[in-house]
Amino acid sequence: MGCSPTKRGVDGGGFHFEEAHGVITQLEAYRKALVEYEIQTREQNRIQRRVKTAHFPTYKELADFDFSALPSLNKARILDLTRGEYITKHETLIFIGNPGLGKTHLAISLALAACRQGPRVRFWTAAGFVNAIYSYCFTVWGGFSINKMLHYS
Repeated sequence: MGCSPTKRGVDGGGFHFEEAHGVITQLEAYRKALVEYEIQTREQNRIQRRVKTAHFPTYKELADFDFSALPSLNKARILDLTRGEYITKHETLIFIGNPGLGKTHLAISLALAACRQGPRVRFWTAAGFVNAIYSYCFTVWGGFSINKMLHYS
């Protein structure tokens, strides 16, 4: 009358050890899936917060940019910029050109890529940046500081 993993508990009663092991395995798998879901959700929330605080005027993806309309643009270089190495090197990107070429589209899409990688981003047009500095300099209390304004990647 012993108790072995292949028989029901003592005297044939109770439940299977295999069943118990199966339940424990399922619980472990559920716990692991729950932790992975929590990690993914937190990362998505972080990205959404970064995108919201960047103050983009609209959302543009690099996949939607028409490189054929601007053949002189180095597509490989732009695609390389999506990796964000210019951020870690503290390099500045400035897009200069005539209206309608896609400067804002490129800037927003690269900034969105940066938001997904981790750094804080703030989108400014040249006019918006100058206006913000101007209003800060000529008001007694601006509601923000130059340091806060410039403390983005």
